[in-house]
Amino acid sequence: MEEARATDGPAYFFDLSAGKNIFYGNGTLRKINLKSYVGFYCWQTMLTQQRQSDAYMYSMGVDLFLKNNIKIMSELSGYNGSLKTGDSPLIFKSTLHYSLKKGGVYFEYFTGLHDYLYQSFRVGFQYKIAKSLYSKLSN
Repeated sequence: MEEARATDGPAYFFDLSAGKNIFYGNGTLRKINLKSYVGFYCWQTMLTQQRQSDAYMYSMGVDLFLKNNIKIMSELSGYNGSLKTGDSPLIFKSTLHYSLKKGGVYFEYFTGLHDYLYQSFRVGFQYKIAKSLYSKLSN
């Protein structure tokens, strides 16, 4: 199809993100942050009649900051593809993160609610090796 839009890149996207702290406290719950984004996602397909597909992306989430360096993050996100052949996943993700002095430990649950048939659990450890590049350049 000669008049179809196509790029040589495997995928690209752009989004508009926003977040807002809506609560500050001194007890067990220290802070609540709401976050969201909307955007556009485009990717290559293996179809000869339509070489690429696109979708509107979206996400909504909440982060709870607790005392003792604990953070609980939950998010509902997805995109609505134009082919309507299983290309509109809706995904729920929830993470429990414990911050350490030089990193952190996290446990994550990830599951598909629509057009994504998988569930996963992740356990991870983060370690900060060096200061950020920005702080090195600003000195």
